[in-house]
Amino acid sequence: MITRVLRLLFSGALFGAGYALGRLLLMPLMLTALAGAGWAFGWSSLHHVQFLQGVQHVVFSLHAMLMHRVG
Repeated sequence: MITRVLRLLFSGALFGAGYALGRLLLMPLMLTALAGAGWAFGWSSLHHVQFLQGVQHVVFSLHAMLMHRVG
């Protein structure tokens, strides 16, 4: 029983060390990929600005209409 617990602790420690080392080595790659994706998303989402402004206009118009009825 004790050897099984020690084996589990040892394998958990090995997994944790490998995971930490992997994250450390892959972090620059992940940050670069996220920065690139953020830049691409920012530029590709610019064509949605007019749609979002239209939605905002409709929501504010409905809100003003409802407030006028209540008031």
